[in-house]
Amino acid sequence: MVRTLDFQSSNSGSTPGRATVMHPQYQKALVLRLQGKSYNEIAKELSVAKSSVSQWCKNLKLPRVIQKIIESRTQAAHDQLLACNQRKHKFVQAENKRIREEAIKQISSLSRQGLLLVGTALFWERDIRKRNN
Repeated sequence: MVRTLDFQSSNSGSTPGRATVMHPQYQKALVLRLQGKSYNEIAKELSVAKSSVSQWCKNLKLPRVIQKIIESRTQAAHDQLLACNQRKHKFVQAENKRIREEAIKQISSLSRQGLLLVGTALFWERDIRKRNN
């Protein structure tokens, strides 16, 4: 037996005095949210926009147990993202260090005259770009 929920839709875009039509997936979205599903999961399962799910569920009072489940899942996802960003940061730092060391090796092999020519060429190139902009 399917139990229907008696929730009122809070359509912020509705006109006062007009009857609002409830989306066919509205009650399903509320049931799924009360089961602890995320907005993304609900939107995907019901084939609706995440913004619609957010609008439908914004005034829904969740039991504390469900709030804890959602918070723990959110925290786990946050921790995974943080760990991924830290790994990428370390990789980029190591790559930058490698590039700097390689550049130092290449530059140190240039003579004073060679460095002067490279510096002059870079200066002229910068000056030309300034004029063109």
